[in-house]
Amino acid sequence: MKLATLKIPVSDLERANAFYTTLFDTEPTFTAAQFGWTQFDLSGLPLALYDPAKSNHSGVPGHDLDFHLASEEIEALRDRIAPHAPDVTIHTNADDSRTLELSDPDGNKLTIMAA
Repeated sequence: MKLATLKIPVSDLERANAFYTTLFDTEPTFTAAQFGWTQFDLSGLPLALYDPAKSNHSGVPGHDLDFHLASEEIEALRDRIAPHAPDVTIHTNADDSRTLELSDPDGNKLTIMAA
């Protein structure tokens, strides 16, 4: 068994698309605005943004999500996303691991582990 898709509920698909395009430094692989869906490919893992008002998926934008992404360049990522996520910070955890933590425009909390 493996993880198939990550889905993030958003209230404004266009705004979220711009934010995540900047965060991931890539364009979406698929968008169906009429269905409130856009999708990115993160190293083979589909990450979908969806508007619950336009899709048949439930979810509430702004609630905490329980997954972590990984990046080898969290400092560069912080610098790139800082203009769009004023709360972005890098934390050193108790086990000396490092995480980049930020909120998307809907308030969804994201954690990106240093790889």
